[in-house]
Amino acid sequence: DGRKEKFTNSDVSGYNEIYRTMVQYFTDGEKDIAVLNLHKKYYIDPDYIYGGPWIVHYHNDFYKDSINALEKLCRDPGPSPKKNYAGNLLLNGSFKHGTLFMKFMPARFFTAPSDSGENCRQICINERHINHNIYSQAWFSDIAVDPAGSEDYTICFDARVSSAVPLSENTVFVIRTFEREGLLTKKESAENYMIPFNGKDFDVFVHYTFTFRPKGRFLSAGVYCAQKGCIAWKNIALYRAAHEPDEPLENITEKLLIKGKKLVDVNSLDLYG
Repeated sequence: DGRKEKFTNSDVSGYNEIYRTMVQYFTDGEKDIAVLNLHKKYYIDPDYIYGGPWIVHYHNDFYKDSINALEKLCRDPGPSPKKNYAGNLLLNGSFKHGTLFMKFMPARFFTAPSDSGENCRQICINERHINHNIYSQAWFSDIAVDPAGSEDYTICFDARVSSAVPLSENTVFVIRTFEREGLLTKKESAENYMIPFNGKDFDVFVHYTFTFRPKGRFLSAGVYCAQKGCIAWKNIALYRAAHEPDEPLENITEKLLIKGKKLVDVNSLDLYG
């Protein structure tokens, strides 16, 4: 009837908080981006063509203004303030959320506070008493990569191999690429990169860096210990090699999923009582 009313739906504050978090992330002055500024008030459309009024649909003039501003920005993007920022593409690469966002766990996998006094956690697989090829491993969630196969990626992590349990296989980390999301095994993979232990530094954390160009459409990274061995990992990060970070890596998706929510880590549930 022409009146303007405020929404009372309790979801509005939650959606606005997610929006503000994203805006803050992209506009904090550290990223190589351009921002669309629409200096005007917009209202929801009571006659929205795809389902009536709701809190995320604006009047048509908002979309027209957005497209016009985007076209102008594409014609004249202006100076780029920074070229070397990258975020961590891995969810929970610091393990501060335990095993949350990991897609596969072995029974002897656990996370713990770092014993080095750093403000980080570590993940450990201990196969001290195993006499058969169990191939213990833990994999991060799938990541969509450049479909053209023209971009390099870098994985970096710190790993500590115990001298008390000789490794039956020198591999300490594995990267696999896939044509479809949700796959896991070597047989299903398009590529299988095995990162070896350096063979000399025991009982201390050693920094590893590996750069590669994936051919598959999805990528998964996993910590790995075959048969015998005791290995710990921490500070795992994956980033686009052309944008080497110069600050601590973070993952914006992880921040948004965790913010204001209490997510259940299904890997920690006692399913057998």
